[in-house]
Amino acid sequence: TYAGQIYFQNVAFPIASASAVVGGTTHTANLTNGMWDFGITLTPGTQITLKDIAGHTVTGTFGSNGGSLGVQFPTTC
Repeated sequence: TYAGQIYFQNVAFPIASASAVVGGTTHTANLTNGMWDFGITLTPGTQITLKDIAGHTVTGTFGSNGGSLGVQFPTTC
């Protein structure tokens, strides 16, 4: 489980928003000092959706791939 803030790296464009679904409820993260804070405890298997400033959206699984969400944003606008 992870109750702190998360930093997403290796993205082509900055992340504009992040959200997680826990118990059927969507939690939108707040960006604070470069870290995304979901305000809840995330456990392995939690689905996280990221949207970048170019409008691309990806959804991956938290904790399923050694810290990776297992998804990649496209590198084009």
